[in-house]
Amino acid sequence: MQQLLKTSDSLLHVLIDSLPVFIGYIDANQKYVLANKLYKEFFGVKFTFVERLHVSQVIGEDAYEKTRPHIEAGLRGEPQSYEYEVQRLGETHCIRAMYVPDIDKGKVKGIFVLGMDVTEQKQLDEKLRSAKERLEYVVDSNPAVIYLAKPLPDYSDYCTTYHSKSVASMTGFESNEFMGEKGAGFWASRVHPDDLAAYRAATPELWAKGHGTNEYRFLHKDGTYRWIREEAKVVRDSKGNVQDIIGYWTDVTDRKKMEEELKESERRYRRLFESSPLSLWEEDFSEAKKYLENLRAKGITDLRGFLFEYPDEVGKCASMVKIVNVNDATLRLYGVESMNELLGELRRVLMHESMANFREELLTLLGGKTTFSSDFENRTLAGETKHVNLILNVVPGYEDTLAKVLVTIIDLTERKQMEERLHQAERLAAIGETAAMVGHDLRNPLQALMTGLYVVKKQLASEKPEDRAEAVSLFESLGEQVIYMNKIVADLQGYSGPIAVEPVEIELTKLLKDALSTVRVPENVETTLLAQDTMRVLVDPTLMKRIMVNLVSNAIQAMPNGGRLTITVVDGPRDFSVAVQDTGLGIAPDDLTQLFTPFFTKKAKGQGLGLAVCKRMAEAQGGKITVESKLGQGSIFTVSIPLKVNVER
Repeated sequence: MQQLLKTSDSLLHVLIDSLPVFIGYIDANQKYVLANKLYKEFFGVKFTFVERLHVSQVIGEDAYEKTRPHIEAGLRGEPQSYEYEVQRLGETHCIRAMYVPDIDKGKVKGIFVLGMDVTEQKQLDEKLRSAKERLEYVVDSNPAVIYLAKPLPDYSDYCTTYHSKSVASMTGFESNEFMGEKGAGFWASRVHPDDLAAYRAATPELWAKGHGTNEYRFLHKDGTYRWIREEAKVVRDSKGNVQDIIGYWTDVTDRKKMEEELKESERRYRRLFESSPLSLWEEDFSEAKKYLENLRAKGITDLRGFLFEYPDEVGKCASMVKIVNVNDATLRLYGVESMNELLGELRRVLMHESMANFREELLTLLGGKTTFSSDFENRTLAGETKHVNLILNVVPGYEDTLAKVLVTIIDLTERKQMEERLHQAERLAAIGETAAMVGHDLRNPLQALMTGLYVVKKQLASEKPEDRAEAVSLFESLGEQVIYMNKIVADLQGYSGPIAVEPVEIELTKLLKDALSTVRVPENVETTLLAQDTMRVLVDPTLMKRIMVNLVSNAIQAMPNGGRLTITVVDGPRDFSVAVQDTGLGIAPDDLTQLFTPFFTKKAKGQGLGLAVCKRMAEAQGGKITVESKLGQGSIFTVSIPLKVNVER
């Protein structure tokens, strides 16, 4: 019998040790009588049936204080089930326990303890709860309506089984108003008649492709149509049958309105573009912009200087600009019948004379500006010269790419011709007004010539040496009078007639020395020339020499008591300049603004055309002339001429 009891105990121990739960027995004194292997290993205790340990010694004082009320209730015969936390190896574990009273003949002898470590399950439950909350937040806070649906038995449509909360605000209806099979017919009945065919055609396509997108107008509960974009995806089972449809609806009414407004704006733009009486061009500068930005990235910081030095690069950029569209007024202006003759690369219609102007367009746009305006001469494809005003505007929204630029060409030819005729008339009127003055100025030297010739004739017939010497002096005086009269005629021609420029590469220092040699410099005037002997420039030598002779003559006349005349040449990156400086009387500030005005002079002798002629000759070569002066200290007249031929666009 003793052996059977021992065997029975051993079998009991094997059984309870094999179970994946905590199993123990607590007697009426709250001491463990029995505990399985898992119980001992979890709490880290070892005891035999002889050595009975109090519950607090096994699970710890803190855990005991939490479980004692339940243990005491169990010992009173009240079954208990609860959860409590216990520290094990520095980690908090959640234990789910049951206390079952052991009652024999109405008396509680002890408590059976059944427990499980549910820590991982609790953590999973918490993660699941948190994930569910996040998912619900994402779904319910999304302005799009997310839905689940099932196909109808005949697969003619599908009916929704779930909608996110935003369905009411999007449609005006609650989910229960069109959930289930009734919903398919309800939904289709509220699709705009014009969109219904496309709406129905989308369903077979969805079954075939497994996904689909559709846009249609839906009749809101408030009686207005809203544009809805629907995207859906089919979920199939292992046999390929449609199991569910997952999709969403978004309200795209605002986007559709914007698209329609954009289309209407585009239509208005096209009508204005085509019907405009002005020449309009739509051009794409994006490739040229990328090219120039790439040059800058490679270290070419001075793009202006680079394009001046390498004009072929301007042509390369022109070939990158695309003409996208032109209107009828452009066809008429440029004398072409078909738009195809102008579309394509801008280089096809950009004349050589236009390159300088186009260079400025590029630099302006690359500098971040969105507008540009310039007057220039252009030629039509038929070779006719046109005076035009170019107005360039970057279309809003294309400031970064320059892919859409609107160019307006205004034909100024007639106006320019009228202005030229007016200027010509004004010049002729001014010449007429000065005819009396010129006649007076010429009559005096002519009278002197006649008197001088009479005296010379008599003296040459004389045998006296002193008479002959006086005749030589008179000849010199007569020569000066002839030079003066020639200057009057030359200045008048230089102001009133056209100026033809014939640039030639010359040695500048030699030209300046030749000009100085033709001017009589008094002994009390010191002359200095500061220039490189080998410097060569491209100018019209005749015009340049006349400019220098006039400026040097004026400088000498400004120093009646003598002084210092200095001519300085400066070689710049894009032009050269010649400064003529004197130490004479200077010019009053009020007179500086009128110096280059024709017929303005403060001299007792002269017509006031010299500086006006110099200005015309400098500008004819693409240059300019400026002046600085202080009374009593002298003046500096500076002529600047481009190093290369500068022909405007």
